[in-house]
Amino acid sequence: MNIVFYSTCSTVFDGTTFHYENLPLNKSKLETLIQLYPEHNFSIVAQLPGMFLLDLCGNELNQKSEGVKYELLSHDSTTSEISEKIISLNPSIAISITGFFRPFDWQGIKDGLIAEKLIQNGIKVLANSVQTQTICFDKILTQNFLETNNFSVPKSISVNHELFWAERNNLDVKENLYKEYIFSKLHQMNYPIIIKDATGLSSFGMEVVTTFNQAKAFLTSKKNNGNKLIQELIEGQQFGVEVFGTQENYMISSPFQFSVNQYKITSPKQSVKAGPVINKNFNDDKFYSELNRLCTLLNINGSAQIDLVYSNSKWFIIEINPRLSGMTNTVCQSYNTNYLELLLKAALNIKLNKDDYEKQCVLSLKLPLIDEKTKNNLLKHSFIKQINQTKNDCAKQHREAGFCEIIIEGNNSLELKLNLDIIKQKYSELIDQGFYTQSIQLLKDME
Repeated sequence: MNIVFYSTCSTVFDGTTFHYENLPLNKSKLETLIQLYPEHNFSIVAQLPGMFLLDLCGNELNQKSEGVKYELLSHDSTTSEISEKIISLNPSIAISITGFFRPFDWQGIKDGLIAEKLIQNGIKVLANSVQTQTICFDKILTQNFLETNNFSVPKSISVNHELFWAERNNLDVKENLYKEYIFSKLHQMNYPIIIKDATGLSSFGMEVVTTFNQAKAFLTSKKNNGNKLIQELIEGQQFGVEVFGTQENYMISSPFQFSVNQYKITSPKQSVKAGPVINKNFNDDKFYSELNRLCTLLNINGSAQIDLVYSNSKWFIIEINPRLSGMTNTVCQSYNTNYLELLLKAALNIKLNKDDYEKQCVLSLKLPLIDEKTKNNLLKHSFIKQINQTKNDCAKQHREAGFCEIIIEGNNSLELKLNLDIIKQKYSELIDQGFYTQSIQLLKDME
């Protein structure tokens, strides 16, 4: 069969200033597929940066997997043009590799629109639908969906920006009753609370406030520039899971625990991730049953990542990302597989079961940006399995400059700690003490 992986981007990308690097290279994942499934032909249709698929040097494809056909499209290629290119390859199956890129986490909507056109042409597609993507893209819609379907979520308020400032464009408005209603609801909330952009990506635009007066000051300031979701901050242990599969064939990973920052929330570009957590306090049949119900109701078709908080013996769902994510490589490393293999199996209707994979304990640790010499030295340690680095030469703020992620492996949490200590001893200038302390705490909770 002809298998096409496709990856799109709705943002102008300049590889001369924004760099993604994955070691081992992404092409190695494709070469694994070719070895496992020699009966199939593989192609890639992608717009730059082709996250999770391409290995770039600047704006050029730096590394190719032999036996894979590459079709790179311009950044202004339309949904119809991309669909036509995929159709021209006569695929038996098209698989969306949805990534993420600032400023909006809406890339999956474009992939879903392409999927609709492919299905109309009789092509089997593994991609989350436009409906699924839209529900998860808007955090207010996500909250409403979860509440309607009786999932445990933080208490929340949604704020419509246009109504909140209705008096600005309506001279007849003497008193903004919607604003008074929002303030009334804020008085009833338990603090601290989190104020989120309804359509933001990652933790950008997120504000944690501890009093009503702080919340009111934020909402009436220039920082309030769009629709907001306000949630009570649930203090507890933060986790994520990855999902691969289709209806009645979901592989839901064990939970992986995340570190939190000084505001007691997870910052994706600074967090430590450790797992799989097999502690029965966090890992039981009810946990997986609820997540399977969630994926079924959302009609997840391909991949998804779910953020959760465990507090007072109860699981709360915080966010759903129907795409590959910042924890995808960590989870796949733990199961000694890769996301392309899992997605292909789902597309081929091969039963997915995480118990079929030998689990290793892994720790994902953030480092400052590193040079080639340091990368090569780190990879000499057999327990360092991956180095993934993102660098933005045009960053205006330090937090936007980028980061390096290393994934460390061990047979158990004790061996993982020993491996972490080796890195800390040999590369002390790279290991932030706060990250190290957080890592040690996460390792204690794994088993």
